[in-house]
Amino acid sequence: MCEIRLQTEEIRHCVLNGSPKIQWNPDKTAFSYERESWAEDGSIQKETVQINLPLDANAAGFGSVEAVISGAGAACNEEESSGTPGRKTKRVLLQDYDLYLEDTESGERTRLTFDGAEDYEYGAHVDIYSQLTSKRDGSDHAPYVLFSPDERYFLTYAADRRNTKRLPVITSFERPGESIRPRLEIYACPFPEDSDEEIPHYRLFIGDVQEKIMRAVDAPDFLYPIFTSEEKADVRFLEDGSGFYFVWIARGYKEARLYLADCASGVVEEILRETTDTFLNQGAFGTMDGFCSFRFSCYMTTDRKLAFWWSEASGYAHLYRYRRAECAAADGSAEERPLAERESVKSNCIKNCAPEWISEGDLIPDEYENLIVQKLVSVDETKQKIYFYANNVEGCSDPLYYQLFVIDFDGKDMKRLTPEDACHSVSVGRDCFVDTYSTVIEPPVTVLRSLEEKVSDQIPLRTPDEEPFDQVSELRTSGEETSDPTLPRVLERADAEKLYEKGYVTPIPFTVYAEDGQKLSGVLIPPANLEEGKEYPLIDYIYGGAQIYNVPRTFTWDNPQGREIYGGLETMAQLGFAGVILDGRGTPGRGKKFHEFSYHNIQGCCGHADHVYVLPQLKKQFPFLDLNRVGMWGNSAGGYATVTAMLTYPEIYKVGVASAGNYDQRMYEHSWTERYYGLYDEKIYAEGDITKKAENLQGKLMLAVGCLDDNVSMSQTVRLCDAFNRADKEYELVLLPRCNHNCPADPYFVKRRTKFFAEHL
Repeated sequence: MCEIRLQTEEIRHCVLNGSPKIQWNPDKTAFSYERESWAEDGSIQKETVQINLPLDANAAGFGSVEAVISGAGAACNEEESSGTPGRKTKRVLLQDYDLYLEDTESGERTRLTFDGAEDYEYGAHVDIYSQLTSKRDGSDHAPYVLFSPDERYFLTYAADRRNTKRLPVITSFERPGESIRPRLEIYACPFPEDSDEEIPHYRLFIGDVQEKIMRAVDAPDFLYPIFTSEEKADVRFLEDGSGFYFVWIARGYKEARLYLADCASGVVEEILRETTDTFLNQGAFGTMDGFCSFRFSCYMTTDRKLAFWWSEASGYAHLYRYRRAECAAADGSAEERPLAERESVKSNCIKNCAPEWISEGDLIPDEYENLIVQKLVSVDETKQKIYFYANNVEGCSDPLYYQLFVIDFDGKDMKRLTPEDACHSVSVGRDCFVDTYSTVIEPPVTVLRSLEEKVSDQIPLRTPDEEPFDQVSELRTSGEETSDPTLPRVLERADAEKLYEKGYVTPIPFTVYAEDGQKLSGVLIPPANLEEGKEYPLIDYIYGGAQIYNVPRTFTWDNPQGREIYGGLETMAQLGFAGVILDGRGTPGRGKKFHEFSYHNIQGCCGHADHVYVLPQLKKQFPFLDLNRVGMWGNSAGGYATVTAMLTYPEIYKVGVASAGNYDQRMYEHSWTERYYGLYDEKIYAEGDITKKAENLQGKLMLAVGCLDDNVSMSQTVRLCDAFNRADKEYELVLLPRCNHNCPADPYFVKRRTKFFAEHL
């Protein structure tokens, strides 16, 4: 077997300028980023690029661009671009489970709470998928508080886990200076079968910095984890800091509500609620420029007159506008421009808003009926414009290519701002934005664009049969003279030469069709040294969880969790394997009907049947595939999917590797499972127990589990082993004593997995 190659640590520094981190100054008229280049010794050197844009808001376009390059750091530093420059006067501390307000200048501390206790903690770390891991690596930086823009108020929560049942983890190796005796650790983990009294409760609190007090927000307790931090939050302050709004989701994911609260009075009003018979996909969330932390794609204007709500009521995710009734009556604007009221929405419970509010319908125009709004990027209240990502865009070769759009508050003048048939990631300034786009085939390009020009005014869209990114050559690099100041300018083109030198195999995007005719997307990674006329075994890398899609859409060379890219398929390509990643029915981002394939069907693993059904189509597109030698592997939900495939389609999948799998959904943390199975019903949940099919095992199966897993309990793997033992089935078991849930990042596991496929497939 050849040497394992293309490990994350080896290749994560092989691409230069692939994802510049943009830092804006406070008024969004200048920005900086680090430009990378190769030094003579082969190391990466960085220098700061500062782009100064015209300060005159009336200037045509964004005028001439000045690039200042230095190694000293930018004028636009991270603190200034955070939205709360110079926050140093107050901070909130956690001591013995209670909160204290500290004046950072005088050091004076004021106690804010007096009832904190073990398992009743204010601002506690509530990462339900890595509670013990966070403590070990020091990332549980409690308390978690979110300050208002003017720092007058802050939001936090009390986490009540006193009645929540626990799960154990045993550490079986000694640490320096500690006893060799194994150590037992426990963590709170509610199961779907647990009652409302037994699961954690999270109560929202608001703190007043001037009055030095805290009070509970008059709203229902959250029964799923809540976040109040700069990085991730379920609440968002109005721009003037006078109030805040938040989304509350009922247990079972069939009801969501939007609340607005006043900071000074503490008055909370319910604006709207939405219900469904299946599940509400509240997975959309803001991502950039003021929405970097807020987890939901909804917005409340500072004057408290308009609310924009993200919903799949029509079958595709759109924004819906609500207006305070007294305002609509005063200015008559509700009659000026009626928004779309499609029949599919009229009967939906989204119109169930409070009497003080009027539902004005779908903000998105009829011609974009199938467009899917994904994430809010920025909202300009002065210009009354909403900038957002959307997918399922006409003219794009992949339905999950993110594009940037803008629309007015009244639903007029909707425009697409990103022209390339690619996946876009943007950072928005006052009059322009920085756009980094790529596909799995083409390395990233970073461009400066105007916020005022729609796609047709920039560069014509290419058609799928044209050369990729042929229009990039038309863009001007920063500093070039041009008579058209609104023409986009290239800031960076990623340098991936060293990645290819390492043996990187370019994935091939493909399209296939499910049995019901729905289009499915995926990528295939061919063997590194493909020989004509020869057939190669195929490995299906699967996740199978319904909250995300697995197929990469952007150029990929790094993994933030320290894992191999593409699930190690690049390494397997060096060993003569082909690899496939496919998004089947049941994954998000394709519309409500497509996603609801997973409702009461976690055991369907987001289209397991699709993975089998499309194999002949893949063979037709890629004749070198040997469909008599097909294997599968995955971690977590992917481990469950792999075992499910081996036991459901034993005639198809001959070899499987499953790590850290949640093999029985009754034994997993309730907030993930209830999203798709709903409230506990033994008959429904029992369908998610794959151990009952243990006797179906025919192929070669390797199971792996981290003994420190605080996400999916190790007991799930042990229980599956017991089922195989009782069925007298042979399998391999790899225990990783020092590993948590992140098995794919464990070098020993990677070696064993690679060897297992090489020997058996």
